[in-house]
Amino acid sequence: MPRCYTVQRPGGPQPEAALPPFPPMPDMSTRPEGDFQRIVVDALTAIWARVSRCRCSSRRSVRAS
Repeated sequence: MPRCYTVQRPGGPQPEAALPPFPPMPDMSTRPEGDFQRIVVDALTAIWARVSRCRCSSRRSVRAS
């Protein structure tokens, strides 16, 4: 028969306090990789715009039928 183990944390669950602060992001525009990052972000934005449009049109066609 398997046992169920429960972990009790003092003071209640506080997962946010256990994480260190996120380091500041470097300015990518001053680096040569900045152009590549901009291209990738633009491409992903364009893809997401197409996908969201397709989802909207497919939802309309499903509702219409």
